[in-house]
Amino acid sequence: MTEDTTSLAAVSQDWDTYQQLLLEAIAVLTDSSLLSMLSRICTLHVILYAYMIAHVRWFHSVQSEGGDDRW
Repeated sequence: MTEDTTSLAAVSQDWDTYQQLLLEAIAVLTDSSLLSMLSRICTLHVILYAYMIAHVRWFHSVQSEGGDDRW
């Protein structure tokens, strides 16, 4: 088995890039279009929860921290 040698600097750079792309994608939406879209999908707390879980899983997969039984 090979050892993952991903550095924290590389993870941080990837994270920054991801966040910038996400902001650019959302920035073009008007307030009314964003609220209209979100209200048809689900509540804001559900969206934020899903966003948080996705980031935790991403970080877990990159850093290989914790056991596989958690996810």
